[in-house]
Amino acid sequence: MRVLTHSPRSYGGDLCLSNDSWLVLSNGLLSKYNPSDVAAVNAGLKVAQSGGLVFTILARDVAHEIPALIQNVESLAPFFNGRLSVVIFENDSVDGSREVFETWAVTTKNRYKVDLITCEDLGSKDCKLHEAHRYDSMGDEVSAIGKMGDFRNWMNDYILKVSERSGTRLTNSALPS
Repeated sequence: MRVLTHSPRSYGGDLCLSNDSWLVLSNGLLSKYNPSDVAAVNAGLKVAQSGGLVFTILARDVAHEIPALIQNVESLAPFFNGRLSVVIFENDSVDGSREVFETWAVTTKNRYKVDLITCEDLGSKDCKLHEAHRYDSMGDEVSAIGKMGDFRNWMNDYILKVSERSGTRLTNSALPS
């Protein structure tokens, strides 16, 4: 029987995460003990820190999940010096999701921005679009799940318009694998 007298070397540096956290955050694909994993994560962090980070979220009836989302965003905010944004497209929730997002948007204290998209162009400021829920009987109608691509594209267009107005340059970066 072989006994380890020391821990495997961690290459995680200042990322301050346990290996278990690396595994959870990467769905078991990354380890702080793998130098190439750590290099890829650090490269991604540098790209994000130099230009900022925008999370895009499509949401419906997720009020119970929002506290975990807020906690995750709050933990990232210090790394981005005010260049972190969360853009949310929420529609047709009946569980108070929109109200929770609205409250969050006004409590960030300028550490980052939460932008909850409104739907005036679609005829409803609060995005009550009356889209059939994915579990409803559909008949000939397209479900809201079938329109997610449209909602995503609309959100991307919104982000580009906002960035043009603010003079912010958005780029799409891919890291080498």
